[in-house]
Amino acid sequence: MDKEIKKKLARNWFKTIQEVLCQDIEELEGKKNLFKITNWKRGKNKNEGGGQFRIFENGKIFEKVGVNFSEVYGKFSKEFRKRIPGTDTNPNFWASGVSVVMHMKNPHVPAMHFNTRYIYTSHGWFGGGMDVTPCFKDKKLEKWFHSELKSSCNKHNKNYYKKYKKWCDEYFYLPHRKESRGIGGIFFDYKKDNWEKDFSFVREVGLCFKNIFREIILKKSNKKWKKISKELWDNRNLNLPLKNLNEAVTLASIIEKEGLEKRKIAGVFINRLNKNMKLQSDPTVIYALGNEFDGNLTRKNLQIDNPYNTYRYKGLPPGPISIVSYDSLEAALNPLLTDYLYFVSMGNGFHKFSKTLTEHNEAVLKYQINGR
Repeated sequence: MDKEIKKKLARNWFKTIQEVLCQDIEELEGKKNLFKITNWKRGKNKNEGGGQFRIFENGKIFEKVGVNFSEVYGKFSKEFRKRIPGTDTNPNFWASGVSVVMHMKNPHVPAMHFNTRYIYTSHGWFGGGMDVTPCFKDKKLEKWFHSELKSSCNKHNKNYYKKYKKWCDEYFYLPHRKESRGIGGIFFDYKKDNWEKDFSFVREVGLCFKNIFREIILKKSNKKWKKISKELWDNRNLNLPLKNLNEAVTLASIIEKEGLEKRKIAGVFINRLNKNMKLQSDPTVIYALGNEFDGNLTRKNLQIDNPYNTYRYKGLPPGPISIVSYDSLEAALNPLLTDYLYFVSMGNGFHKFSKTLTEHNEAVLKYQINGR
């Protein structure tokens, strides 16, 4: 295979996995367009490639996370060439890769790191790996994490896991502590024996990390969440039309998407459920549309036949439409008791609440139609 084709395929994969990981992070946070994106160039005076930083911080789950892509090329300095394979006679190089660092708000969710890369000098090779660093010891997590790594490695070569785990332990060894960092992981470099097989393994590592980081977050968050949600359910307003905690979480997921005045919004939805009125919540339609939603909700969209469409079907949708925060679940289980049946966004993060349809239509005219 031509080297330029190899470069293009590797580069496109690294860009794709950057996109996929960012989408997963936004899904876990329950919001879109979270990342601050910064494009950069390697050379000031000539084209030597560049990359893209994607940084998000101070979320519900992530304290700070960076998902970064690069594709650079040029010439190594004489000093640096001594350390890079394949540059004895030619200093030219090309390199592309993706790198991820995740730090969480919940200390029970470990920090996680991942990267994969493809470098080409007079020949090309892959490298990369992942590792996990918990704040607290958790043998169950450690065993599960390494079983997932071993399973992924074994799809390609039965010797990979043992070899790359050892390499990771040695690479991230902390001499002053006389131990490896965290619970380890895998690390590999200079993979160049069979390009197709090596590229397949690199893609496997990326998908493995995608599954692992989501599962760890959900496992760790779920343990604490079960206790919190049970406490909120036990202390709920007993006069609510909610049969169980699952229904409460579903309602809370809608509240999560609707706005800041959570208890007031919850009160509106509870009133509508009590009166057997349709919830008519835009976020449920957006959820039902999925990738078909283009940012503009139309009248036609409100008519789609989908059980999550609360403009078409009465009651709660079949399940949650987003990850739920403590505040939203608390609001669902202890709403502000009012006579309001409607609300509309005023365009400033807050809403105009109304008791009658006439009042609501006037508010829509003022804030949505004339306010545009």
